Amino acid sequence: MINSASSKFDDNDINDDELLAVCDGIPLKKIGPAAPLVEVASFGFPFEPYQIQIEFMRSLYSTIQQRKHGIFESPTGTGKSLSLICGSLRWLFDEIQSWKDEYEELQKPNESKNENRSDDWLKRLMKRKEEETAKEKRREELKVKIDLEEQYANAAKNTLAASIKKTKRDFDAKYRDLFHSDVPSKSDDDHLFTSKDQLKIDNDDELSDEELLIKDNDRKILFDDIDSPTKTDSIGLREKKAHIQKIFFCTRTHSQISQFIGEIQKTKYVDQLRLVALGSRQNLCINESVSKLKSLTLINEKCLELQKQKKEKKTTTGKRQKTACGCSFLQQDRVECLSNDILSEVQDIEDVVKLGRELNTCPYYATRAAIAAAHIVLLPYQTLMHKSTREACGIEMRDNVVIIDEAHNLPDAICSMHSNEISGNQLIDSYGQLSRYHEKYKNRLTAKNLLAIKQLLDVQINLIKTLCSKENLPIVYDSEKWSNLVASSNKTETSSTVDLIDYLSDAGIYVNLFQLIDYIKSNEITKKLHGFMSKYPVNKNQLLDEKKTNESALQKLLQKQTQKQLQQNVSDADQLNKESTERKISNSFAIFATFLEALTNPRDDGKIILISKETLGQCSIKYFALKTSSFFHEIVNEARSVIVAGGTMRPINEFIDHLFLACGQPEEKIFQLSCNHIVPEENVLAIALPSGPQNIEFEFTAVNRSNTTMMDELGRVLISLCSIIPDGVVIFFCSYDHLQKAYAYFEKTFVLNKIIAKKKIFMEPKRSSDVDTILTNYTKSIKCGTGGLLFSIVGGKMSEGINFSDELARCVCVVGMPYPNIGSSEMIEKMRYLDSMKIKSTTTGETAGRVYYENTCWKAINQSIGRAIRHRGDYACLLLIDKRYSKTNISSKLPHWLANSFHQMKNFKEASNAMQQLNSFDKTMILLEVHNRIIEELLTVQIEAFLRKEKLVEVKTDVVDFDGAMYHVTSSRDKPFTVSIKLKFYRDLERYGTDDVLRREYGDLLVAPLEGYNVTLSLDFNTQLPKGETNEAWLPLVRKIAMLKRNCFAAVFEKYFEFQSKQETKTETHKRAVIHYRDDETMYVDASSDRVIVIFSTVFKDPDDNIIGRVFMEEFKERRRQFQQAPQVIVSYRTPPEELKDMPDARTGDNIGYLTFVLFPRHTKVAERDNTINLIHTLRNYFHYHIKCCKAYLHAHMRHKTNEFLKRLQLARPEVKKNFRRIGNNAGDAPAATE
Repeated sequence: MINSASSKFDDNDINDDELLAVCDGIPLKKIGPAAPLVEVASFGFPFEPYQIQIEFMRSLYSTIQQRKHGIFESPTGTGKSLSLICGSLRWLFDEIQSWKDEYEELQKPNESKNENRSDDWLKRLMKRKEEETAKEKRREELKVKIDLEEQYANAAKNTLAASIKKTKRDFDAKYRDLFHSDVPSKSDDDHLFTSKDQLKIDNDDELSDEELLIKDNDRKILFDDIDSPTKTDSIGLREKKAHIQKIFFCTRTHSQISQFIGEIQKTKYVDQLRLVALGSRQNLCINESVSKLKSLTLINEKCLELQKQKKEKKTTTGKRQKTACGCSFLQQDRVECLSNDILSEVQDIEDVVKLGRELNTCPYYATRAAIAAAHIVLLPYQTLMHKSTREACGIEMRDNVVIIDEAHNLPDAICSMHSNEISGNQLIDSYGQLSRYHEKYKNRLTAKNLLAIKQLLDVQINLIKTLCSKENLPIVYDSEKWSNLVASSNKTETSSTVDLIDYLSDAGIYVNLFQLIDYIKSNEITKKLHGFMSKYPVNKNQLLDEKKTNESALQKLLQKQTQKQLQQNVSDADQLNKESTERKISNSFAIFATFLEALTNPRDDGKIILISKETLGQCSIKYFALKTSSFFHEIVNEARSVIVAGGTMRPINEFIDHLFLACGQPEEKIFQLSCNHIVPEENVLAIALPSGPQNIEFEFTAVNRSNTTMMDELGRVLISLCSIIPDGVVIFFCSYDHLQKAYAYFEKTFVLNKIIAKKKIFMEPKRSSDVDTILTNYTKSIKCGTGGLLFSIVGGKMSEGINFSDELARCVCVVGMPYPNIGSSEMIEKMRYLDSMKIKSTTTGETAGRVYYENTCWKAINQSIGRAIRHRGDYACLLLIDKRYSKTNISSKLPHWLANSFHQMKNFKEASNAMQQLNSFDKTMILLEVHNRIIEELLTVQIEAFLRKEKLVEVKTDVVDFDGAMYHVTSSRDKPFTVSIKLKFYRDLERYGTDDVLRREYGDLLVAPLEGYNVTLSLDFNTQLPKGETNEAWLPLVRKIAMLKRNCFAAVFEKYFEFQSKQETKTETHKRAVIHYRDDETMYVDASSDRVIVIFSTVFKDPDDNIIGRVFMEEFKERRRQFQQAPQVIVSYRTPPEELKDMPDARTGDNIGYLTFVLFPRHTKVAERDNTINLIHTLRNYFHYHIKCCKAYLHAHMRHKTNEFLKRLQLARPEVKKNFRRIGNNAGDAPAATE
């Protein structure tokens, strides 16, 4: 029986999509909201962005908003870092605002609906209840996020730490002023005690035997344990902080982190952003007893050891009380205070260290404590990629954004980070350390510790035996004999690859390596061994005593006699080699422990490579990581979005295959963007050069690199380049060995002598510490006009992270093709692994291994040639020297923005002509001189003649200058030298104090003006000329007189600069200055509390001037972006800018333009005023001067092209056929021509 009430069908209650989904048996697919198109202004870009920057920021915003992953390629010089900052931070703050908006919406009461339908009321009630529950849950989530954001914002704004710091600084300053000495940081008693106590802890490098003993583990909770999200604070020392949503920005080095912070400080987000930059203890530790240690492992363990020590200090009652930590800089309340101070403003790592020293608080743990509250966390690759480091720092990836800059080599870098190698000598040393420790304390260690140490020794000896024949290894440990043991009869290096599990099985290692690693960490074996070896150092005498050999009585007698001599020599040798021995001791077991961790990776993630050499000590074992996705999948799967960005990301398929698809991410979730370069195509010339001046082909393969014929031809190319290319030339060789051989050969054949005659030669150093010195000297050589040629290596120190902009690299050459060694075990295994990959690959055609081999070469090339062309106005030639660059598919391997600038030349002459044409037009623009050159030269000639007591030439002339300025100059034998100037707009200038400025500058040189002129200067050589033996005494006066027009202009600028510096508001005495410096053109000057605005109106009398002027000013604006301190430039056409809306007489029209300069206090301060006035008052003249120069260049260029075209036409004329008839009867008579 059917209930009539329920049988009624109401189609208003049925959703068509839901019905179709149910019928098809599939779940309903919810379409996420499309990302909004963000307005350009809202990104807060510090300059007017290029179109590619707008596209970059919008794409980045959309990618993060839609929870996608992105691969962004933007060439060097296109503002990639700023685009990453503005795009991602705009999204972050929009996301925070969306929480508040959604929370307010959810706070509104539900609208009650009058439902008189015949549906099941119980279902409606249950549905409403579920909706309310979900709404309440969402409201609580948002409330927690909003409260947390406000809590951290208030903590960062809390001025307690800043006030204490400021008070301390003010007190210190006053104390120094009064007593001319530094302030004692503590009371005398407390300071004295703390110093002694700290000294005791700091200098306690030699530990007692009791401290060196390994005891049953009774771990104390350290700051490292508390910070890690995987650890729990059972004692309740500190509540684990909740993390807000944030952006992790990763790059390769600390110097790049500093550059990134500098870019952030330019944006509008700097005041509301909470930022922390992470570094290692080596960068951040301020405890000298820890930071003085040279090994990072020892620094870490010393820090952790200090945390376990208890330190006593006196209380006010005279009693001694134990503090929580042996390090005086590590106190919980002060660490929290410093972490808030770090977040209060954007600070670099150096600033944080300085702040930590001022507050006597550990910057390392303060930065880690600040992670939870930070909006953006800056960190190096290694900190993010290593899971254990990530967890120790308290980094949580879930639903956060990860941006990895300079990611061009990221897949290989990840594998390299997780690969590990240990040499035979290191294994032997670590075995010797542990065996001596075992022998010394075996009677005092517990059975559990003895078993663990025995297992470690077994693992070490088994690893050693895999490098040599087991039978040949002596039973008794002797480091020297073991190290020099012959491991292979083959003197050349050989290698073999073994599966990880097979290797462990063949080596006889069956123990639980995870337990051994945990035992090493929890009991600090590395630190205890270092302390043991420092207390009981190894020397030859001791080793001789410890040998278990049978010696005759005569041998023992001889040994005693020689020991006395040995003791004297050994003590001196030990003192000399103490540092190197200590470093060797401290590192060996730490390297072994790290290698042991690598052996615990999954079987398919890597291979074992055994490298055999002549002796056991030279051999090594390498764990070679292969599977990038194994080390990256957790980051990709937990983060909201992972953005990888770089200047040269080609081939992008490698990132898609190995970083995203292999980690289980769907292809539709991966977004790609490749931006074009902002540099015009004509500013770049990329040439493939197959041969040299004598048509000898180049093919710098590994076999041919020592070919003397090719080396001679290369030398001729380099000599020619030094003649053709101005300023700097950078030459990249494929390897350091190739560079050294080429350099030695060029030196032998006197090629270097010919180059030195044209440019100074520099070479990339082997040590990183010398790079800055070489670059500084190279730059100085170019700046002073000598020029420079820098020999570098592809993939070396100069090929990444160095900017050779402008004249530092007008030509970059790559000699040969830097293919990796295809026969190496690493490359063979990598190619074999890639060929066997079962993931969905976007690579087609060649095998994945072969593609990887090719890509490795081209990534290195593209990275090297990217050192030049660093901004829009830059230009350079890129020369690829090898005939293999002339293949047809080469252009597809280069960056896409080079496609139209790449030329495969047939010979060197063709390439030379192209390079000469590129460098023939000087792309730098001259500045007009501030002074009048004619007046300066006239006055100089007259003064020199007067000083030589020669007869003065009688001068009476008129000189015309820009802006309608008219000079009248007179000079004779018995009259002073006079200069008069007439300016049509002088009455305008007088209102702003021009007369006062002229009196200040010229004093008694100022006389009554000549009739028809505004100002007259008179110089009597007999009485007013400065005395001096050289022209340096009177040249400044000559220059000042030649700057008469400039000084007339100066008054109006000085007046408004003063208004700005005093932060005066507009009054009756402070109106906008209006100077009609031409009949139809005007200059406006106005000042506010933070800026001075100068506006020039100009008229384009010729239509061509209008077009060229617009192009010129756009280029001017783009060029201005390259200089952080330059004033802001705004160009407007037809109508006046907003600042002149209240000026009814401001002209409008198609031929009218306005140039607005915004001068900030850094331009108007006293030290910079003169230079600012010099440049700003000649702007209009500079502008129109270059328009005329441009037109002249275009006309000359067109005439040249026309002449060339006429020559071609002349050659194309058909020849006129001529008929001949013979004249005369003789055979020798010549034929006569007839038409």
